[in-house]
Amino acid sequence: MAKAVFGTPCSQLLSLVFRAHAFQTAKRCAFCKKFLYSHVAVDDDEMVCGEVPAYKERVDSLAARPGYGSAGKKLSIFTNYFGVSVNCPAIYQYKVSIHPEPKLGVTKKAVLSEIVKLHGERVFRNKVPVFDARKSLYTAHALPIESETFVIKLDDDEDKTRTKGVHEVTIQFYKRIDLQDLQSYHTRRNASQGAIQAIDAVVRALLSSCLSAPGTIFSTKFGPIIDTQEGLEFWRGCYKGVRLSQIGPGLNIDIPAAPFYKPLPVVEFVAELLNRTDVNQLFSTEEYDKSHVAVDDDEMVCGEVPAYKERVDSLAARPGYGSAGKKLSIFTNYFGVSVNCPAIYQYKVSIHPEPKLGVTKKAVLSEIVKLHGERVFRNKVPVFDARKSLYTAHALPIESETFVIKLDDDEDKTRTKGVHEVTIQFYKRIDLQDLQSYHTRRNASQGAIQAIDAVVRALLSSCLSAPGTIFSTKFGPIIDTQEGLEFWRGCYKGVRLSQIGPGLNIDIPAAPFYKPLPVVEFVAELLNRTDVNQLFSTEEYDKVEKALQGVFVETTHRTDKTIRYKIQGLSVVPLEDLMFAEGAKENFTTTVVDYFQKRYKYKLKYIYWPCLQCGSSRDIFLPMEVCKILPGQRYCRKLTTRQAAKLLKATCERPHIRKIAIMKVRNNCNVERCVEEFGIKVNGLPAIVRGRILPTPELKYHVSGNERTCVPTGGRWNMINKDFKERPLVPLWSINDLNIAAALKSIHSTAKEQLQLLIVILPEERGNYGKIKRVCETKLGLVSQCCLPKNVKTDTNIKYLENIALKINVKVGGRNTVLQQAFVHNGIPFVSDIPTIIFGADVSHPPPGMYSSSIAGVVGSIDWPEVTTYRAVISAQLERQEIIGGLFHSTRDPKGCLKPDGMIRELMMNFYQRNRRKPERIIFYRDGISESQFSQVIIHEVDAIRKACLSLQEDYLPPISLVIVQKRHHTRIFPHTLCSNYTEQVAQIPSGTVIDQDICHPSGFDFYLCSHTSQGNSRPTHYTVIFDENHFTADGLQLLTHNLCYMYARCTRAVSIVPPVYYAHLAAARGRSYLGKFGDGSSIRNEVSSELPEFLNVPQIADRVLGGGVWWGEAHGGRCPAMRLPKDPPFLLTSQPMIVRKSSPPTMAASPPSTNSSSPAPSASPPLAPSNPYGGGTTPPSLARVISPLGA
Repeated sequence: MAKAVFGTPCSQLLSLVFRAHAFQTAKRCAFCKKFLYSHVAVDDDEMVCGEVPAYKERVDSLAARPGYGSAGKKLSIFTNYFGVSVNCPAIYQYKVSIHPEPKLGVTKKAVLSEIVKLHGERVFRNKVPVFDARKSLYTAHALPIESETFVIKLDDDEDKTRTKGVHEVTIQFYKRIDLQDLQSYHTRRNASQGAIQAIDAVVRALLSSCLSAPGTIFSTKFGPIIDTQEGLEFWRGCYKGVRLSQIGPGLNIDIPAAPFYKPLPVVEFVAELLNRTDVNQLFSTEEYDKSHVAVDDDEMVCGEVPAYKERVDSLAARPGYGSAGKKLSIFTNYFGVSVNCPAIYQYKVSIHPEPKLGVTKKAVLSEIVKLHGERVFRNKVPVFDARKSLYTAHALPIESETFVIKLDDDEDKTRTKGVHEVTIQFYKRIDLQDLQSYHTRRNASQGAIQAIDAVVRALLSSCLSAPGTIFSTKFGPIIDTQEGLEFWRGCYKGVRLSQIGPGLNIDIPAAPFYKPLPVVEFVAELLNRTDVNQLFSTEEYDKVEKALQGVFVETTHRTDKTIRYKIQGLSVVPLEDLMFAEGAKENFTTTVVDYFQKRYKYKLKYIYWPCLQCGSSRDIFLPMEVCKILPGQRYCRKLTTRQAAKLLKATCERPHIRKIAIMKVRNNCNVERCVEEFGIKVNGLPAIVRGRILPTPELKYHVSGNERTCVPTGGRWNMINKDFKERPLVPLWSINDLNIAAALKSIHSTAKEQLQLLIVILPEERGNYGKIKRVCETKLGLVSQCCLPKNVKTDTNIKYLENIALKINVKVGGRNTVLQQAFVHNGIPFVSDIPTIIFGADVSHPPPGMYSSSIAGVVGSIDWPEVTTYRAVISAQLERQEIIGGLFHSTRDPKGCLKPDGMIRELMMNFYQRNRRKPERIIFYRDGISESQFSQVIIHEVDAIRKACLSLQEDYLPPISLVIVQKRHHTRIFPHTLCSNYTEQVAQIPSGTVIDQDICHPSGFDFYLCSHTSQGNSRPTHYTVIFDENHFTADGLQLLTHNLCYMYARCTRAVSIVPPVYYAHLAAARGRSYLGKFGDGSSIRNEVSSELPEFLNVPQIADRVLGGGVWWGEAHGGRCPAMRLPKDPPFLLTSQPMIVRKSSPPTMAASPPSTNSSSPAPSASPPLAPSNPYGGGTTPPSLARVISPLGA
């Protein structure tokens, strides 16, 4: 049957791509039921081993009409179609590109209308064009331009429906659409879809007497308004659309209806919605849910969308420059760039088929330059960004041209051979005249910045295209880790725009690479073992597989040739037991050991080790001893503690040494080529910028110590003569057992309820830390402190014991130190004056190439005004998702009612429980965000914070400031030689150094802060304010951030990043350890889904851990679980004083007025649960997922 259908035998296997899903395991053919082991294309639920059925060739056409029906009685019918006759021979279509692209269609229409108004006579010859509100402009006659760019400035309109700003609009001819055959459409099998779309857009717009019109318009002029008496009203509309039929084009007109909100005060809307007038009656649960007027699946908000969504494309404006602290001059690794080129011309590059490797793209473009350099590029050097853009200093003599390039294999076999069709098409002219005056402008063209960056990087490296960072052995000595890895030095070059104009940023980073070793030697180093006759343990197997996945190797057992493979994994059985089907006879099997002995006369030695599983289309098993790792492969996994320590030690250089290395890179750059080709000059000396040293805060310790206050020196202090602010009594237990789980359970059963803290001396074997934390905190409910054996000997360093004491004190409910300013009126800037909550947030992602959930960690301060104690909340979400989805959402209770929930809501309620005042200011420090994601954070995360506040109380909208914390950048600072006490051997950047001028954004609110003291060269942390409703001053935010860096509970020194972010990072890491073997990811991936698999969710946390001194949060199923919501919002406005009774917990009252708002809030025992004003009883604290942000 299969042969009759497909025309080929079932045994013939074809690699066909048609909605193809690759099956690597054995499947049966859908027809002959024969097992298939090869990579065979399948369509959805079926797998066949023949050809694709013929119907798949006709997917773009309908089935042919067999004729017309004749059954039944005939009659004539009116329709709402009106015949359209087309006497125009053609319509000309032009592509419209607007930069920056407006998000609202009304803004696009306004931009095009302005062009028609200003250039109607010259460009459009006073004829009316039609715009489809997307990317196409239609005219009846050809315009006198081939391509032209217009700069349009939009102001606010009266209705404020469009977005003001400056837009760069390019109108470029696309094609001529022939309309002669539309009247005879019924005789043709197909018609141009472009012609149908053009006629439709033109008719709709011109019939509405406007530049552009949607298919359906609703208005009160189309009919009477129909009132529903439930807050809604129905409007009539008008639909117009052109469709092609057997009688030619026809205009389809209809008058639909749709519901609209009535323009009422909210109280009147709610009264109509609930059909009630009694304003003194509380809402029932059903009424409360119903009154949330905007409900969109998983989210619930009250009221309108805040106006901040209109400001997503711009940073918060700089309020001025700071003045606090002592001034100093600082060297940076920025070199001034002067641009004498008037413009750069950008061309779009399209390669078909598109190469997967960037090196192949570069090879294709290099071949074009080699073959057509004189005719096309006039012997000038172009620059390719390795993606889709080509830049030249002069306009090319071509508008658009296609080249056919054939690539052969190179010597290194790094690129892919084949034939490629390359189209180079003019895109736009980038004006560079205003880059030097960039500091006077609010925004600059992002295209100009990208073009300058690509050009400078490529020409300084004397090549067609250069990445931002290049690693090579020529940049410094190779550093061996003795674990199969080695560290290479690199060179980073990138152009950034700042207050002093464009600057070339040069740095010398380091990164781990695989050592080019035989695989057996790599594994021996990785596992630190030499016994080849010993089987791998489960932990060793997992460690080797994760380290080798994705690595390229070449075979060494053949003398005639070498073959390269990519490792997919390891075999599940040792080499001696691995068998496969040899040749075409599937019933004949042999072992890998016998096959190599027979085929290659090669006797395998490592027969107890697994094989390497390679190949993508079929399984290829290679013994480890016949494979060698190819050089130059970067190691992208997370480094172990020992590897990270070696990297830090190897790259920890004195500032003057790193500065000399950077100057060496600058002097080796081909700057003459930049000047010759593009007129770009790079200065020879690094920029000198202005900085300040912020004052060191005073710390307060417990009165029982000899020293009650302390002023750190150089960002450091010690615990001599000091005592903790709060210290509980902790009895100690101990047990020694190599079986971790059994030992922990034994302790738990022996101690019962008496154990407050468990100190664990870790075994020598690594990998037990995560297991201990997972068992203690999710199963047994024990607070634990882990120590390494080498650190608890009799000659233990006293500093180590101090740090352990700091961690233990916090874990069991103590507090190490607070800022002395917290007890002074308005002492801590923008914190002490009104109740303020400080958040920190970070997201932990699985290693590259691994499938696991991303873990979001959010912490919030709960003690005001000291801001030293934080509660952590973690949540699992889809992999690689950087935007935190669990900040606010809604869940459904068993009755199906929507209930608000989320991480922000939980932390806000805990702040109230501790302080008995609701936060009146929110400061949100966010880590892990790149510049391209700033707008997404404002749109989604600020919006989620707003919704969480509104879910707690109507009209509760405390001002929010969102600060992005960036540590992974290449800005470095060095002490100036004119500084006091400068010597090359001891010169360091002082703790508290801040820079908010020269190399910072010209108008945005950002600064660099080096709050810590480093043994080597200092890398400051970059803080960028992208949203600011608290109207911070420059000094206010800088001093607050600097002071908070002294409040990190795990050490007696100022840290490099603000502690809330540090805690959020530790929280997310602890959540990943809760996932066990799935935390670091797996190469096995489920089908793409919007839901997180259950095994990748964060597990429940034991109640006893929640009840201890450490404050913990919750997450469930990738989101926070539902809390019991009181029938009235938890924040209740009241003019009566709050009375606390034993029988009934207090309601969450509004903040009472205070003459001294900076006075410390009274310390509270365990937090009270939020009250329920409807039924008497409390809302029990929900189970949480916890990690210790404050200790190991």
